[in-house]
Amino acid sequence: MFGEKKCYSKLNVPAPVSNWLLRNLKLPLIVFWGRFGTWYPYKAPQTVVFGKPIDTDMGKQSDEKMDHEKWIDLLHRKYVDAVVELFETHKTEAGYGPEETLVVL
Repeated sequence: MFGEKKCYSKLNVPAPVSNWLLRNLKLPLIVFWGRFGTWYPYKAPQTVVFGKPIDTDMGKQSDEKMDHEKWIDLLHRKYVDAVVELFETHKTEAGYGPEETLVVL
């Protein structure tokens, strides 16, 4: 989905303040607002793209059985690679510039 970051404005809290609140009070400081200072989003064009399905059948991927954790890591890597590829392929037509990057943690 492209365009969702333009639906809200966000207050950029200095990292030391945000980290202190999170560490000591377990409170993430996320302040955002939309139209009229409410949670109602701004009007922004949205673009939805779909990728090809990811094969999740463990038996077809290799002859030897992988343990569950390695299998999940492999599927996660495939998913992240597919999302980054979709972003790079469609970012121009969705109104993003060439300097825009996608970071998936």
